[in-house]
Amino acid sequence: MRDPVVRLPNGYVLHFHDVIDSTNEEAKRLGDKGAPSGALIWARHQLAGRGRRGREWRSPVGNLFLSLLLRPDCPLQNQPA
Repeated sequence: MRDPVVRLPNGYVLHFHDVIDSTNEEAKRLGDKGAPSGALIWARHQLAGRGRRGREWRSPVGNLFLSLLLRPDCPLQNQPA
């Protein structure tokens, strides 16, 4: 299968993976490396996806798996949980 062609608004960068451990984990790795807000991590398949509060996330092939790295301009204590 060919890599997808996706047009995103300015400020967004797509990081596509055919298979990845977790889009959330990749977002954390990119964030730790200083990636800017707007990094969109998309995978066709996840091997170790997780949901909110660390819950297991089933990732059957054919569904949409993505995470978006955001860097809000407000103090951490003011951000939603």
